[in-house]
Amino acid sequence: MPVDYAKAGGDRIELKLLRALAKTPSARIGSLVVNPGGPGGSGVDYARYADQIVGAEVRKRFDVVGFDPRGVGQSAPLDCISDAELDTFLGMDPTPDDKAEQEAFVAGSRKLAAGCAANGGALLGHLSTVEAARDMDILRAALREPKLHYLGKSYGTFLGATYADLFPAQRRAFRPRWGGPARSHVRGGVRRSGARFRNGDKGLSAELHFQGQLPRRQLRRGGYAVDQGLPAQARRQPAAGLW
Repeated sequence: MPVDYAKAGGDRIELKLLRALAKTPSARIGSLVVNPGGPGGSGVDYARYADQIVGAEVRKRFDVVGFDPRGVGQSAPLDCISDAELDTFLGMDPTPDDKAEQEAFVAGSRKLAAGCAANGGALLGHLSTVEAARDMDILRAALREPKLHYLGKSYGTFLGATYADLFPAQRRAFRPRWGGPARSHVRGGVRRSGARFRNGDKGLSAELHFQGQLPRRQLRRGGYAVDQGLPAQARRQPAAGLW
């Protein structure tokens, strides 16, 4: 994958993926790309549990494919601080109750940010959701799928929404329980088509989200715009030119 999609001929990184093959090859439909959320969750680890995250019928008909997004797991991981320091940071109270806890959390956050700045290199500025979605379209092409089948949880639904916004012609929604049209609903300004699969005896369920379009206003978190600073041409540049 290009580190910087605005410079497709420049430096590249490799993404780690795992594919659990469909259990009934004669009934195979295609590949289902999965993401567990996070951000920062390993899709490779998630796909190892394919039998638990989708139902038996889906496992018969689809290869379940998980990938570690850029900067995560085994895909050019961003290693900001030592494991011991990370354990300390993750053990902090994210909702501090007093000034001491507040100051400790701020100090820990600054230390993490400084470590990322020192160790992130060129990749640090190219870890956005938009770039992860563009990576996913290259993965779709590598899997020889004309349209993407995708299942995301938590943050993975936002990744799917971003993909659908960038590549509306290359998304495909499942039908619920393999029959009838996919249902559409609106939540938080994002139009989605969803299909729910149940995993029989275990009673587990996973919801597929395929999002029709994102809000046209720029999303903001705190004082920052989501993907702020990413060149406009990198948002819409077709991945086909990389193949």
